[in-house]
Amino acid sequence: MKLFGPILMILASIALFFFYIQPVYKSTTKDTSVYSLMQQQELYVTALANAKNVLALRDSFLNTYKNFSQTDIERLTVMMPDHVNSTRFLVDINTIATRYGLLTEDVSIDDGSTKTRSVPGRGAKQEEESALPYKSITYTFTVSASYDSFNTFITDLENSLQIADITSIQVKAGDAKQSLYDFNVTLKTYELNYNK
Repeated sequence: MKLFGPILMILASIALFFFYIQPVYKSTTKDTSVYSLMQQQELYVTALANAKNVLALRDSFLNTYKNFSQTDIERLTVMMPDHVNSTRFLVDINTIATRYGLLTEDVSIDDGSTKTRSVPGRGAKQEEESALPYKSITYTFTVSASYDSFNTFITDLENSLQIADITSIQVKAGDAKQSLYDFNVTLKTYELNYNK
């Protein structure tokens, strides 16, 4: 009789393990499964580690930014401005042109703000451009010059601080006596796009 109590307790604990504890541990119900709760805990630990990594990366970027000199920040602002001052940019182009005795004429600016008629197949490209972190502004102007003067003008334009991509150059015969050509130049410059 003295052994009956302990044996009954051992059998009850074995039954409790197989019929309650193990099924609850491996339960497929999300809320009651210890196993699923452990998996969720692993996900949270991973997410917390990722958040710490992002914070460390942000802090390193902030430290790098703080180490920039004011001159470098100003140069970066000129290179990729928040807003392009078209008048100032055209004055800069004209200043470069006057170094070589050139005059810019027939200047036009397209900043994309004017409504254009839709061309089939172009809608996706316009949506794509608006999703970019920058906007482009297109400038077109004409310069009458000799080939050598125009070449040095373009070289100086390439070396200027503000980013500008020459997208088109059209050449027409100009004054034959002075060996001048009419160069129609189309270029793009960029500004940051905060409206994306």
